[in-house]
Amino acid sequence: MKRFLVPLLGVILLMSFFPLAVSFKDSFVHDIYGEKTFAGFDNYAYLFSDRGFWLSLGITVIWAVASTAIMIFGGLSAALFLFKKGRFRKLVIFLLFVPWGIPAYMAVPIWRALIHGNSGNSLLKLLTGISVNLITQPGGAFIATLWVSFWMALPFTAFIFVGHLKKIPQDIIDAAKIDGANHRRLLSDVLLPLMKPAVITVTVLNLVKFLKDFTVIFLMTGGGPPMPQLITERSILGATTTAEVFLYDLFETARDIGIPSAFSFIMGLLILTIMLLWYRSQKRAKNTLVPISKIRRLPSKVPSDLVRRGAAFGLNFGSFPLIALVSAGTVLSVYALLWMSFSRVDTTYIDTLFPRFFTTQNFSDLFVKEGILRYYANSLLLSLSCALLIPVLTFGASYAMTRISLKKQTTILTIVNLSTVLSGVHSLIPLFVFFRVFQLTDTYLPLILIYLSHAIPFSLLTLKTYLEHFPPSFYELARMEGMPERSYLWKVLFPLSLSPIATSMIHTFLNAWNGFLAPMIFLNDDAKYPLSVKLYTYVGSVSSGDPKWGLFSAASILNLILVFALFGPLRRPLFQSVLSENSS
Repeated sequence: MKRFLVPLLGVILLMSFFPLAVSFKDSFVHDIYGEKTFAGFDNYAYLFSDRGFWLSLGITVIWAVASTAIMIFGGLSAALFLFKKGRFRKLVIFLLFVPWGIPAYMAVPIWRALIHGNSGNSLLKLLTGISVNLITQPGGAFIATLWVSFWMALPFTAFIFVGHLKKIPQDIIDAAKIDGANHRRLLSDVLLPLMKPAVITVTVLNLVKFLKDFTVIFLMTGGGPPMPQLITERSILGATTTAEVFLYDLFETARDIGIPSAFSFIMGLLILTIMLLWYRSQKRAKNTLVPISKIRRLPSKVPSDLVRRGAAFGLNFGSFPLIALVSAGTVLSVYALLWMSFSRVDTTYIDTLFPRFFTTQNFSDLFVKEGILRYYANSLLLSLSCALLIPVLTFGASYAMTRISLKKQTTILTIVNLSTVLSGVHSLIPLFVFFRVFQLTDTYLPLILIYLSHAIPFSLLTLKTYLEHFPPSFYELARMEGMPERSYLWKVLFPLSLSPIATSMIHTFLNAWNGFLAPMIFLNDDAKYPLSVKLYTYVGSVSSGDPKWGLFSAASILNLILVFALFGPLRRPLFQSVLSENSS
């Protein structure tokens, strides 16, 4: 049964770890239009002497630290709000669920329309009087992009914290209440200390995620707006030109692929190092659960006690305004999408409750003039291929995981989990160089392999957790009947596991359907574009001259109907899997 692990680990190693080796190898060559010559350390010397390289790393650190800090505070605040039983709890969960389900290639342009509008004349200015021009205001652009990134990522972080809050034994909470702890003391002296392992884990994962952030920044500002202090001899950086954005621009403009390869290796090595150090610290970490006897004393420690109480105060009083702001953002984004889809004029300036020139022409133009069904078919081909292949890769492997030692399981899960954080522009560029050798860059094969590698962790964990619940007596009974282990796997366990398999397939389908960055890098032929890239061509970057907001919004609505039809049934198993993964 261990042989089932070979293809799964093969895909993981090829698509996640192999790019690091490819970028390392290519960083020592000059690769100019496919002609390679040995370069030694020239590419590294070029990067290290470029002030833009160091500036992009500085912007990345500022972006990652600010995003992580806001995300942890916001996630804890939202989790504490959802942890309470209130009248509006289900409504809030739904409003948080919406950003989780909207793909970035749709959500970010919608927010761009809400915030930037027509050079600062936007719905945001109409409602608040605040004008933000994403082309000319560096500070405003940075904060606006930070907000959109926060709005999109908050649900996942909040639901993880909710799951950990629910795992805190009720008798610990009851004991603290009996000893006179009010809500704020309960939060500062009981809940926050018990949440410390989860907070550390989510902080590290968010920090790594934001270090390699690209899609939100690229779609919102394209890395701009430029600043005089960020203009160098070789490059022009903007307020949001993080390392991944800088790397993408370098890849698009550099004649020598060896230079972005060197940058890719540096980024990949940095992220891998952070994760390995974190895994090592996790192994050394001791059990941090606080005994009930200590909780009853409610000790006062300075300054840690002051820090906890200050955090508790902020979380307690900040949860409602935060939830209200995020919920309002969800309502406004959906409203703007509907408004623009039924407007005959391609405008983002919404100054009336309903469009002045109401029309359904945008929807008909999608099918008659734009041939949108071709791009739906492309996305369907990609997504179905991945959805059908994922159980082939993971079902047998999941069963094999239940038959090996705990030490081996931990090693394999560590490799699989590491693969989830190694993806990004820095891994796609080496893959592009690799598949270019075989003339496969303008095909779907690399995309299918990439999406499968992204879907494997969720599918493996979901199926492994499910299969572990089957009692050993099932297998013993099958052996007594003379059934080989292979037959037991496919004739007994497979039919009984159709529900988690379907969940895994839906998750994989959505992951491929919502993919944007990989096809944007690998595909050149418009006829092969999936729907995500086609939607991007309608609105382009913030400085695009002729965006087609009506077509973009109409296509987005049709896409959302499909996405939420599939994402709705997946919500509960996805949430449960998130909790299982974090407890593991």
